[in-house]
Amino acid sequence: MLTFRLGKQFIPLRWFKWSISHNVVLRWEGGKPNVRTNTSTTSFGTVKVGPTDVDAVRKITKAPKKPFGNFLTRSVIQGVVVGDLTGRTSNAEWFVKVPLDFWT
Repeated sequence: MLTFRLGKQFIPLRWFKWSISHNVVLRWEGGKPNVRTNTSTTSFGTVKVGPTDVDAVRKITKAPKKPFGNFLTRSVIQGVVVGDLTGRTSNAEWFVKVPLDFWT
């Protein structure tokens, strides 16, 4: 939803329904990842004027609460760029499905 913010009020201008699915299977071959299958999809509905037809979303725009998307986006970008990825873990040890040449 595209909104205009006027003080604490959010005025809905346009909206559309969308769906994105990332479904990629990689195969490790000769020391490189190769795409085995890619069944990813995207779907964008018709752009409509005014508030959405979904009651739950309309309630959010009438009484929004922090954090707003822009603040969350800034935090995520900072985490990726600066490296503060709290909660992220990596396993540097061997496990069953890792190809023998994966770490080379």
